[in-house]
Amino acid sequence: PHSEKLRQGRRGRCAQVQQKEQKTMAAARLTLLICGGASAMSYLKQVPQGAPDLILGVAQAFRESPAPNKVNLVIGAYRDGKGKPWVLPSVRTAESRLVERGEVKEYAGIAGIPTFVERALEFAYGKDCPALVEKRVAAVQTLSGTGACRIAADFYSKFLPKGTVAYVSDPTWPNH
Repeated sequence: PHSEKLRQGRRGRCAQVQQKEQKTMAAARLTLLICGGASAMSYLKQVPQGAPDLILGVAQAFRESPAPNKVNLVIGAYRDGKGKPWVLPSVRTAESRLVERGEVKEYAGIAGIPTFVERALEFAYGKDCPALVEKRVAAVQTLSGTGACRIAADFYSKFLPKGTVAYVSDPTWPNH
């Protein structure tokens, strides 16, 4: 009797979820109908092409270079002798440990995983760094280096005085 009640409860919840999904899908189809017409997409023809990415140009020059001992440090990813991505053995070991511990890949909070952020700061500045000890350093976890720069730029544009100078490399990524 108890398991039958559970099954009925699950069926009821599944039906509710299916109804919500159907409503969401109907709304999405309506949105596509409203926005998806050929005339609605014509505005894209007026959007100018962005400037070429100079850093990717440097990467292209690397690929075309005949130098035997060249090293590509442009993109920020390790590559093997054939130019294919290479994952560090330490990263493979860390991944295995996460799997063995049964860690899940869940969404992090808006500022990232607190323990990760704390350990990253300790690694970067040293555990005894006065600025860390005195809580004068703030940090968030981001998806990537360019993602971090974009988040910082958005933040600074809103909260620092107009005209504040920001320094970036030359060349730099277009989203910087």
